[in-house]
Amino acid sequence: MNGRLAEPGLDPVVQFLLLCDYAAADGRGKLTIVGQFQTIHARALPAAHPRLFIVFGWRGMQAHTYRVIISPPDNDSAVIFQTEEMQVSREQAAWGNSIIEVLGLRFQQPGTHWVKLICDGWKIADHPLVVQYEPRK
Repeated sequence: MNGRLAEPGLDPVVQFLLLCDYAAADGRGKLTIVGQFQTIHARALPAAHPRLFIVFGWRGMQAHTYRVIISPPDNDSAVIFQTEEMQVSREQAAWGNSIIEVLGLRFQQPGTHWVKLICDGWKIADHPLVVQYEPRK
């Protein structure tokens, strides 16, 4: 995987990438997004986050293969979460939204983790996920 963002103007285009507590789409593609965030507060480490959703909108995917990974701070090549590779068919390629549910995500350390959208081996978008350690008093 190349760590750089893909060149501007090339397919695909990510219109948004966010993290939230819940997301769903109706039959016409209308999104419902609840509790958008980018910081998780942990009272102990390792920490587990029971459930979150990764939501992104795209256009121009043109039958590409994509996946989502989350990497820890200070180790861009390590992975703490990874989806299977997903295919976008030509019939779906003009535009769309994707929702990924993540259950039981575990964090070993505080700091800025990165949620990355990888398309055909290229990182096309990323979003910070900050784990803020606040020990119990």
